Amino acid sequence: MGLREWLGEVARGPRPESLKHLRSLVGIEWVREALERTGTATIRHRKLPNEVVVWLVVGIALFRDYSIDAVVKYLELGNGSTARRRSPTGSPLTSAAVANARQRVGSEPLVELHELTSESWVTECDGQNRWRGLRLFALDGSTLRIADTPANEEVYGRPGSSRGQAGYPQARLVGLLSLGSRLLADLIVGTWEQGEVTLARMLLGNVPSESLLILDRGFIDHGLFANIQAATDVRHFLCRAKSGSKPNVVRKLGKDDVLVELRISPTQHRADPSLPETIVVRRIGYRVRGFRPSQLFTSLVDPEAYPAREIVELYHRRWEIEIAYDEIKTHTLER
Repeated sequence: MGLREWLGEVARGPRPESLKHLRSLVGIEWVREALERTGTATIRHRKLPNEVVVWLVVGIALFRDYSIDAVVKYLELGNGSTARRRSPTGSPLTSAAVANARQRVGSEPLVELHELTSESWVTECDGQNRWRGLRLFALDGSTLRIADTPANEEVYGRPGSSRGQAGYPQARLVGLLSLGSRLLADLIVGTWEQGEVTLARMLLGNVPSESLLILDRGFIDHGLFANIQAATDVRHFLCRAKSGSKPNVVRKLGKDDVLVELRISPTQHRADPSLPETIVVRRIGYRVRGFRPSQLFTSLVDPEAYPAREIVELYHRRWEIEIAYDEIKTHTLER
């Protein structure tokens, strides 16, 4: 195919900025269901029906370098400048009407829409997200700078800095990523003061059954491990151990492959009396040429069903969540 044919194909394709293309990705059924779940479905005739407002807000998030007026234009909600824009009902569409519509709908339908789309897309890609019968997920935290407003500072707070405080409030988040498709299956946003492990516990109930959760070593928490092991719907974890960790060895499974006993701290017991005093996990030691020796903790204790070498290779796929955060924070948010 020559250059002329390639350019023709591109010209015939959908514009990413068009409402038609956005509708093909985020179907009207999802939008209406999200509105109905939150009690915000449009009842009376409006210049901007709520389902259109939801698409508008998604467009504002995706096309951050455009003004809101430009997003309205590119989403085909109008036909020119602000003065000539027309709403879907045919009446003039003003900037005030757009602002009021965003306030009217609020954030709850967008949260519901994320849950609907992520669940559907993750399930659709489930076939490429399995290892030895387990669905693969990574869990990790990050932070986001948010608008410098008094309300954001009061709710989320600011981290400290060498000059006293950071320039912007920051929100802390923990995300659950489907490794096969690199789709964000779930997300929880908290304040700067909340720790990542605290937020991770809030996500555990949403981790699908028959899954393996790969964690960064910042999530080493024996109580968290116990919570994952206690699930009745078969959930496992895999986490890099911190250097210097020397738990009691229970049984040897192979070279650098043993079962060890981890003790739950008294502080965690006081916070959650249902936790056991100890848990037994598998510790696998390995070394990559040119790097220091490393160890992994995992609840995959059967060496026949889950070979150590495959587990070691699998752990390094955890990096995909770092790439996903980069795609979101650097490219989608245009930073």
